[in-house]
Amino acid sequence: MGLAERRAIKIYQDEIYPAIKKRIDQAAGFAVTMDVQWEKIGGEGEANRYEQDEYFTNTYFTPLIDAFKEIAGDAMGKEALKKSLKKVVITYDPQTATASNYRDGWPFEKGVLTINYQAGANSNDHAEKVNALVTNLQAEL
Repeated sequence: MGLAERRAIKIYQDEIYPAIKKRIDQAAGFAVTMDVQWEKIGGEGEANRYEQDEYFTNTYFTPLIDAFKEIAGDAMGKEALKKSLKKVVITYDPQTATASNYRDGWPFEKGVLTINYQAGANSNDHAEKVNALVTNLQAEL
């Protein structure tokens, strides 16, 4: 990852991500431990896209927020999520990332939800992403 990408990630982390993290925590009903592997999700030569909603925000965070809102919409869901969810890992491994089969590619195992996906890909698949997250989480809660 080059200097342009590192700078763009730093701007995203400092200026955009704090508000997103707050929304994640509010949707879940507790402070969610996040392991965002920035060095893996930032695409080489795409630093100018990082601040655009369809890159990081709509790929990873908005579907997660909406899934948490659906699951934690009542006291039972909030408690189950808080009890079971230990960490969310956001990463991208081109060898193992799913192209569109979010349900199989985004597992929730042993309290860890892993979203392994290419930033900016299929940004219009919001409903499918939320559905996969809700299905995978609820199956283990």
